Amino acid sequence: MDPPPRRLAAPLLLLLLAAASPAARAWKKDEFRNCNQTPFCKRARTRAPHSLEAPLSLAAGSLAVSPDGSISAELSHPSRPRPLVLRLSVLPPHALRLQIDEDYSTASPCWPGSSSYPDMLNPEIREWWADKFSYENYKGSTPTLYIWNDMNEPSVFNGPEVTMPRDAMHYGDVEHRELHNAYGYYFHMATADGLLKRDKGKHRPFVLSRAFFAGSQRYGAVWTGDNSADWDHLKSSIPMVLILGLTGLPFSGADVGGFFGNPEPDLLVRWYQVGAFYPFFRGHAHHDTKRREPWLFG
Repeated sequence: MDPPPRRLAAPLLLLLLAAASPAARAWKKDEFRNCNQTPFCKRARTRAPHSLEAPLSLAAGSLAVSPDGSISAELSHPSRPRPLVLRLSVLPPHALRLQIDEDYSTASPCWPGSSSYPDMLNPEIREWWADKFSYENYKGSTPTLYIWNDMNEPSVFNGPEVTMPRDAMHYGDVEHRELHNAYGYYFHMATADGLLKRDKGKHRPFVLSRAFFAGSQRYGAVWTGDNSADWDHLKSSIPMVLILGLTGLPFSGADVGGFFGNPEPDLLVRWYQVGAFYPFFRGHAHHDTKRREPWLFG
């Protein structure tokens, strides 16, 4: 590796000192507490003396200088599944910012198992995703194929906030904190484009998405997410669906009967009655719930 420019010598030394300091080794990521999930949230860090038993080591070949002048390095530890990433950058006029976080660039667990998440902000990735729905790539599919985009907030089971880290970088040097609300929109867009493309625009596709944003009405239906089998959730579904319609997302609904739990017969009957007026009407539940076909209730 070539020596860094002289202007980076001091920041580089600072980064290495931070990596070697006992304080850096003492933070335990799983003990961070988020303060109301606000943009100005500060995480309360808890010291863990036993975490000093084995020192962190600098991963070979991980020291890098990016075009914007920031310096990064990876630290590994025998007890950690992921390395820690240290990133030092210079902020105007003369401030230094040191970021320490886990490396979430590797696969993370989700329903299918170990999963990776496409950068839907990248138009080439959206095109790649759309091509997956072609008849050549999706063997056995028919013109009446309908798609359900789930977990596309994105949902990352072991992420710091059950999603991507806020400082994860996307196409065009955009941090995830800036993209998060629109990530599902781009997912929805790419899926609908793929179905349109494979039939040369002859058929209007149906794509249901759990995550959405302004403009998602162009690509298909949405729903209010995982609700519960109780009267309060039945009641709240009505203003939620109405408000979505008023804000330009008219094709929406809620899980009839509630996603979690087992509805009592009267609740299920009333929910079916309300659901008949949802623009998108679907009975849907968690796989651990009891069967709830209407004829099973007498």
